[in-house]
Amino acid sequence: MKNNDVFQGVGIDWLDDSEWVSTTTQKRSKETMIKILRAAKSLFVEKGYQESTMTDICKAAGVSMGAVYHRFPDKQSIFYTLLEMYRRSRFAQIDRLTEDSQWQDKTAEDILAFHLEIMFSTARIDNGFIRLMERQRIVDSKMHDLLVDWNKHLVAVICRLIEPHRHRIHHSDLNLAITYTHGIIRGALMWALLPANGHHTPLNVDSAEFKNNAYQMASAYLGL
Repeated sequence: MKNNDVFQGVGIDWLDDSEWVSTTTQKRSKETMIKILRAAKSLFVEKGYQESTMTDICKAAGVSMGAVYHRFPDKQSIFYTLLEMYRRSRFAQIDRLTEDSQWQDKTAEDILAFHLEIMFSTARIDNGFIRLMERQRIVDSKMHDLLVDWNKHLVAVICRLIEPHRHRIHHSDLNLAITYTHGIIRGALMWALLPANGHHTPLNVDSAEFKNNAYQMASAYLGL
């Protein structure tokens, strides 16, 4: 497979925040809830979690303080509601994309390209929310543990897909090999995203060269 062909047909059409920030409550309550969550997400991403107040959220959402406190006891509960909605949305999409029937005829190279596309595409589409989570991870051990679990979940999904090809992987411990691959590339992506846009970094998540070189390094490490 040619280097410049490896990601052809691998693109993922992720839901945007207007779609994953949603609830299943009754219509009137749902509309108020979505206003609060969207306002909070925008403030957390643009202004910072620590710098945003419940008053800021009320004003941005155009609702009363009582409407907010009726649904959320504090700012942290709003943040963790957003996290859970994001997790459910992304994991549901990944589950649909990784149904076994869709991967029976795929190669190990196809699976690796898909793995990288998940990481690079979410870094592009969800860059603001990812920066928010990474900043909170440093000061919030619960956020740290959540991100560890989320990454373990994705590694487990990729391991399941690539298991039929494990004879081609030059490592006795498949899970560890995929964990290293995931962790190293994710670390490079976080370096590219942090700090916020406007600060020069040597890596760019929109760069096809960055993604292709990451694929080549991962492929060489795995022995493909």
